Amino acid sequence: MSASSTPQSQSPTPSIALGIDLGTSNTTACIAQEGAVAPRAISVRQVQGPGVTTASTLLPSVLYLPTTAESATAPFALPWSHATDEPVVGQFARDQEARTPDRVIRSAKSWLCNPAIDRRAPVLPWHGADDIEKLSPFEASRAILAHVRRASHQWATDEGLSDPGAIGANAGSIVVTVPASFDEVARQLTYDAAVAAGLPSCTLLEEPQAAFYAWLSHHESDWRKVVKPGDTLMVCDVGGGTADFSLIAVLEEQGELVLSRIAVGDHILLGGDNIDLALAYRARSRLPSGSAELDPWQMGVLTALAQTAKERLLSDPELASFTITIPTRGANLFAAPLEVSVTRADIEEIVLGGFFPIVERTAVPAQRKSASLTDFGLPYAADPALTRHLAAFLARSATLVEQTPSLASLRERAAGGFMRPSAVLFNGGVFNSDTLRERVLSLLRDWVAPFPLEELHGIDRSQAVSVGAAWYARLKASGTGVRVRSATTKSFYIGVDSSLPAVPGFIPPLKGLCIAPRGVEEGNDITLPAKTFSLASGEEVQFRLFASADRPDDRAGDEVSDAERLLDELAPVSATINPPAIRSAGTDKIEGSAPFGSGPTRIPVQLHTRLTELGLLEITLRQTTTNETTANPTTTADSWHLAFATRSERP
Repeated sequence: MSASSTPQSQSPTPSIALGIDLGTSNTTACIAQEGAVAPRAISVRQVQGPGVTTASTLLPSVLYLPTTAESATAPFALPWSHATDEPVVGQFARDQEARTPDRVIRSAKSWLCNPAIDRRAPVLPWHGADDIEKLSPFEASRAILAHVRRASHQWATDEGLSDPGAIGANAGSIVVTVPASFDEVARQLTYDAAVAAGLPSCTLLEEPQAAFYAWLSHHESDWRKVVKPGDTLMVCDVGGGTADFSLIAVLEEQGELVLSRIAVGDHILLGGDNIDLALAYRARSRLPSGSAELDPWQMGVLTALAQTAKERLLSDPELASFTITIPTRGANLFAAPLEVSVTRADIEEIVLGGFFPIVERTAVPAQRKSASLTDFGLPYAADPALTRHLAAFLARSATLVEQTPSLASLRERAAGGFMRPSAVLFNGGVFNSDTLRERVLSLLRDWVAPFPLEELHGIDRSQAVSVGAAWYARLKASGTGVRVRSATTKSFYIGVDSSLPAVPGFIPPLKGLCIAPRGVEEGNDITLPAKTFSLASGEEVQFRLFASADRPDDRAGDEVSDAERLLDELAPVSATINPPAIRSAGTDKIEGSAPFGSGPTRIPVQLHTRLTELGLLEITLRQTTTNETTANPTTTADSWHLAFATRSERP
């Protein structure tokens, strides 16, 4: 992504851009119309009960799988569909979690980024009964996005827009957000789910950046008065299932202020859902002695109601406690329901003391010692203290700043191995609580002293990500407006064997060819010198990849003499290159090709690289031929593509 207030593209401005925040707990959508001052939230129509629908700007990211009897009577039809086999998405599904949790899918987004499972396999609900036809995390995400697409067109019709079909109709005018720390598989699955849901050619945008774009949408004309060169703006985003931290630097280039995203935190499965579960366990411990052990169904009910208790107690300082009623079932169907309370003291001890404790800035997250066997499920963070994760992120960010020459203007705030942001923007449902927001703000101010720290205001935290996504979609298509740069924090290399005569006892060192120097902006092609290499085909080959944060002067095409000693090796990429047709030099005549499996064939290739907007480094190996008269290589139609994530290695 490039940052500039000058035109970036000549593509036409879409009439209606669509931004979707596919959240762990809630999904929201906004549109940005051509000529409109600010994006507008879409009221998403959803089922409230059998035969009853309602519209809300919040769509709970929860799915309910109807029984066969329910599907037969079609009580969950919506204006745009009368299908009986679709899962129910939204408020009714969330309410059912307190009644029939074994038919409810929640946190599909967290499952989508779980590398321990086949994310296209039907495994949800995870603890659902065997007779339930389950969905994959991919299919659950597709169903939510499809619901939003249909609801957005219904909303446009209800609003009397002249052309509801114009929503997201133009290329680049649909943006779906993902956590900044999503791995590349989860990003690709999110994109594929959006396309399968009828949202073609969508763009993915990181959630913290989207929240910042929402702030920019209110300050596009005066943001230069709010910040100054050398400032660092931290986005602290804690939602229902994940915590995301990002740093955006304010830099000065040729007399102009620019914004650049310089650091992204690790993927942390820690958020409001964890708090709900902790409160549920505390409430369960208060059940009368002699009470039957809660089964998974009842525990699901208790957890859902613990969320309600948390929200009520955090929003109402006068409320001392909240009573939860847990129904019985099975043999105890006619027994009295169980009642238990969540108190304000629980909020103080568990939420503030457990998830937002006061810690030193040198704190690091605790690591749980792994047992030989563990329950299979989501890879939640071992340490629930969000403040320790935040301190560790700022310490790592300081190291990155100290090692990056282009960030020299920030080093004063990175002294002593700790990054001191100058402003913070809170986002996510957790920070709708003034109590939690004030706790983190107070702690940050202690950490960054004697530097000042301001809070950036002016966003609706429940809608900020979708507002920012719609705003970004519009400016991306128009090519004008303030953009946030995203650049690599390391240089990346591909291993190249040295072509040297055989010498007894000597193994030639592996060279590292720089294919993406540090500081390259995402969304750009990288120009490499027109050098031809020899590529083995006809068998599986391994491409060795390396990175370095300590070589800021390397440029694309530079070679490092001993990659194994001087660079950090990443996970290799393996591929089987099928032998292409062999062409005569300087002609298009096909001479034939080596039969597959008969041994390696050497192919002359040149390398072309591109760094995508989501941090994926794409490498294209294009076959070349050489004109014997001019000795200038030309590329042919044969090419092979590799890709790897540049964000898998954190600073």
